[in-house]
Amino acid sequence: MNSNNKNKKILFVITFSPFARGGCAKNFLNLIKLTKPYFDQSQYKSIICSLGNLNQDLKAYRLNISNERILHGIKIDYFKRIFPGVKTIYQIMEFISNLFQIFKIMLKYNPNIVYAYGDKSLYLSSFWKFLFRYKLITDLRGEGVNERKQRGWNKKKLTILSKLDRLCRNKSDKVFIVSDAYKDVRKNSKYVVKYNYYDGDLFEYNEEKATFKRNELGLSNKFIFIYTGSIHKYQMIEEMVFFFSEFNKIHIDSFFIIISEYDRNEFIKYFDKYSVSSTNYLIYPLKHKEVNDVQMIADIALLIREDIPVNHYAFPTKFAEYLASGVPVLTTPHLHSIAPMISKNNLGELIETIKIGKNYDSLIDFIYNKYKNNFEIKRKCALFAQKNLMWQKKAKEIFQIIDKIQ
Repeated sequence: MNSNNKNKKILFVITFSPFARGGCAKNFLNLIKLTKPYFDQSQYKSIICSLGNLNQDLKAYRLNISNERILHGIKIDYFKRIFPGVKTIYQIMEFISNLFQIFKIMLKYNPNIVYAYGDKSLYLSSFWKFLFRYKLITDLRGEGVNERKQRGWNKKKLTILSKLDRLCRNKSDKVFIVSDAYKDVRKNSKYVVKYNYYDGDLFEYNEEKATFKRNELGLSNKFIFIYTGSIHKYQMIEEMVFFFSEFNKIHIDSFFIIISEYDRNEFIKYFDKYSVSSTNYLIYPLKHKEVNDVQMIADIALLIREDIPVNHYAFPTKFAEYLASGVPVLTTPHLHSIAPMISKNNLGELIETIKIGKNYDSLIDFIYNKYKNNFEIKRKCALFAQKNLMWQKKAKEIFQIIDKIQ
């Protein structure tokens, strides 16, 4: 049922608002922003179908859609969530309603390519492939089955989801995946590693600007930690604050900057718990485009993850953004794509998952002596990111992979 028109059509299917908080929306907008020029040059018509929007998401569309320059020229259809997401029966009913919404979009646009962003988008998009005969590209953002396991899904639901996941992946013509730790990457040519790259228009390392910002904030002689992100449990906020509190006891010139749009009290309660003075930390609710100016003044970034499958296959966008800002990273071996990158290229340090109450004195001295005002490592981190993790260097390659499946 594909169109014979000269212009090809690509439909991006998402199950969130592109204006939502968090890495998923940010990564999606980066994908659109940096690949759109290539789609335009090749006379593709780009469409976005956004499902499962809440009332606040609909307001965000009305406020942002005309102001978001990167979305100009893209047709966007968005649908409100109908059923609450608490009970299984409501989740099933919402899924069925989404199937009909997708069907309407397929009839309306009859796309040549459907780009399913995330596993739920994959399940919905693969359903109609037999009828509309489009090429299906899947962009998996992590390990969906294991993520649900961490959320407490029962074994029966996980078994069903696992079978559905495998079936839908098999229907895909190409699968982008964020980690090279997946065995499928080595065994199946349809799988392509696409890390969570950063936007080179927003992140860079400028030594002169960083020095000026340090002085402006009165932090010129401090050893600065940085954390940029959310307050979710898997981010291990308490463990990070505990580690900093131990560090600060030994090196009183240490300082912790947190950049987050989430409730600052969720961070402060841990600083209070571990008796960290408010003079030793700052919490910034910065917009994404403002993060780099503060982030690049840091000596080291914290990216702590525990040893569970969800983390084994993760590639947090903040990792690329830290490096781009010239900040080496302290993380664990449990991020199986990131850990070898750090070790091989001297981009930071690996530490076993932080345990509250454990003595870290020797590690603390090592980190302090190695990374305080180490401009050589900061330059190395930024250069590595520019060469390997910047969207501006990768967008054409991603577009060519998509275009070749026609």
